[in-house]
Amino acid sequence: MEDKTMFETQEVNGAVQTRGLYHTAELTQRANAVAKGILKDILEDSSYHAAIKESQKSNDAMDNLIESQVSINQLSDFLNEADMNEIEKMLKSQQSKRSRLKGKAMTLENYTSLMTAGVAELMLRSAGNIEKGRTTFARAGVGYSDEALQELAADQEALAKAIRNVQSKKCIAKGKAGFDPTADEFQEILHVENQLKALRVGGTGTTVIKVKNMLPIEEDLESMSSEDAKALLIKIASQITAE
Repeated sequence: MEDKTMFETQEVNGAVQTRGLYHTAELTQRANAVAKGILKDILEDSSYHAAIKESQKSNDAMDNLIESQVSINQLSDFLNEADMNEIEKMLKSQQSKRSRLKGKAMTLENYTSLMTAGVAELMLRSAGNIEKGRTTFARAGVGYSDEALQELAADQEALAKAIRNVQSKKCIAKGKAGFDPTADEFQEILHVENQLKALRVGGTGTTVIKVKNMLPIEEDLESMSSEDAKALLIKIASQITAE
């Protein structure tokens, strides 16, 4: 039996509005399902009640509570097709939601929304490789500390995701009016890309090279349909599994 005595009972109207961004609806739906699953488990366990109370006031406590229950990295793959600009906008939106919700009466409904926004933010940070404390893409010399680079080198799946994200940002920069390949911002992006690629494991004849040869040029990647992109990912996954 769920213990709801920790929550106020006043009625609060108003669902959180989506921003109209392409992936926002799916993000909210998935994050809400995760939040409800977590709550189903922890509300029935009195050992979590102190953590629940603390998470009503602290984002860090909420993040710790969420991450103690689920593996966020395994839940954010659906955002792989989102570009970095979209991820950054969605991240700011979720942070704004969390801030607003913490100021409301902490009914069970509002707490569920608060946890949903927390799950969504963690998903976005995982997909965009955006460290806590930042709402934008981490650039060279700033976003990737030696420790962060070591962690990426040890997690080749996370590294591959980080490389895809920086390549997406590079494509976006190239498509902007007045694009200048010598601009500092673009040079930083290139530096980050090279920095991350240098962490990949393998050389000639390895899976990395095989996968690279399977990829189309960046311009074709940008215009690929969702079905073609998924087919390519399945092909790459099959190659990695076979190796």
